[in-house]
Amino acid sequence: MAVEIVRLSQGNTNGVYFPTSDKFQNLEAAIKSKNFNRADPEAIDLLRSLKPYREGNPWLRALHETDVSNKHKFVVPTTQGVRVDRLFIHGFAELIGFEVRGVNGIGSFPTGTEYTVGTDIFPVLRFAPDQPLANGEVISTLNKLIDLSQDIVESFAALFKKRGG
Repeated sequence: MAVEIVRLSQGNTNGVYFPTSDKFQNLEAAIKSKNFNRADPEAIDLLRSLKPYREGNPWLRALHETDVSNKHKFVVPTTQGVRVDRLFIHGFAELIGFEVRGVNGIGSFPTGTEYTVGTDIFPVLRFAPDQPLANGEVISTLNKLIDLSQDIVESFAALFKKRGG
């Protein structure tokens, strides 16, 4: 997206990236180092209004950190579907990134007991604690990030549409 914004601004698109920073004080340096300073001043002002730094817009910063963390270092396991109708808990019920939410709340359950998924327990998939989106429920968090991304794209599109670009 940053490349397209600079292209629409008639700037050189080589080495352009969407700038984010760890804190407000470093945002201007990020704009320059990511070559986003080649965009129109209005686009740069719009970027600033998004507050793409941790204390300004933690969701946008988390999206960035998730995007760049471990890039090209590991394969993300995927599956086409999983179905669990009944669950037999043996030992401790908590796994990293997985929480078992029972009818009476969140926690561990007696071992050696069989539970029915969707009646007795409701599995909740969460981001691992050491990740940028730590402990967030995966589906609701991804929906928030989709909405955020869509709003950002629409804001820049409206800016260039207004200008006839």
